[in-house]
Amino acid sequence: MHYPFQGLAAQGRNKIYIIVWTLGTLVVAMAGPFGTFESYTFPQRLLFWGVVVITSTLLGAFLRSLTMRLVPEDRPWRRDGLQVLLMTLVFAPFVWLTEWLMLQRPAASGPHLGRVMFYVAIVSVGICVMRRVVRQSFAQAGEAPGPAAPESAPAVEASEGAPLVASEADPAPEEQAPEPVPEPAPQPPRLIRRLPEPMAGRIIRLNVKDHQVRVITTEGEYSIRLRFGDAIDEMDPVDGFCTHRSHWVARHAVSGAEREQGKTYLRLVNGDRVPVSRTYLSDLEDAGLL
Repeated sequence: MHYPFQGLAAQGRNKIYIIVWTLGTLVVAMAGPFGTFESYTFPQRLLFWGVVVITSTLLGAFLRSLTMRLVPEDRPWRRDGLQVLLMTLVFAPFVWLTEWLMLQRPAASGPHLGRVMFYVAIVSVGICVMRRVVRQSFAQAGEAPGPAAPESAPAVEASEGAPLVASEADPAPEEQAPEPVPEPAPQPPRLIRRLPEPMAGRIIRLNVKDHQVRVITTEGEYSIRLRFGDAIDEMDPVDGFCTHRSHWVARHAVSGAEREQGKTYLRLVNGDRVPVSRTYLSDLEDAGLL
């Protein structure tokens, strides 16, 4: 089963996230928002905001993965609302307690917990709205039509003064074959839209377990609350096969077949072995995978 922090491990290894965390901490520490500029020294602000920025990033990613499991994809604003509510209820007390413990300021002289919750809610709403706007912008950019291909020139151009009728001695000029038109790039399956960005690689296989569909990609795996048949339908136009009532594999991911103790398995490019039941054995043999 996929846990939300598995995706965070891939983010932590990415230098881009480390640079963003570092720059974000420096900028916020120098700006000193919410009264921290007047109340604390720069080293204190750097320590406090460093903990706040990193913790909010990790917790936000965790809550986002959690809300993706709890709220259907066709209710994005309800999903964002739940994430803002959870972030406010969980993260605001953490910020209030961190300020009291790290900066050694009595709770009576610090900001009221209600005010901290208000600040966290406002920032969370802004982040959710900005993420939706950026995602929509990228989606529109991806759907924009490309430049029209120029019309191909005629294969044979008539030269000046050429006779209209070829003589018997002169062989007829050979017609040039038209240049092959490159096939359009294959469209990604609809199922890829249900995966978070760190997991959205090329899908290798599907597996249903505990009423959830495990999607194994080249970037890792992620679990979705979805019917197995619907998940297979959303893999169109990727060519693939069911090997078992709870397993589906993409053709491009199959690297070979194995037999062990009378059982048949497909070996995949990522090293996984998928069992093949007798029900689907003939289909896989006809497809040349066995």
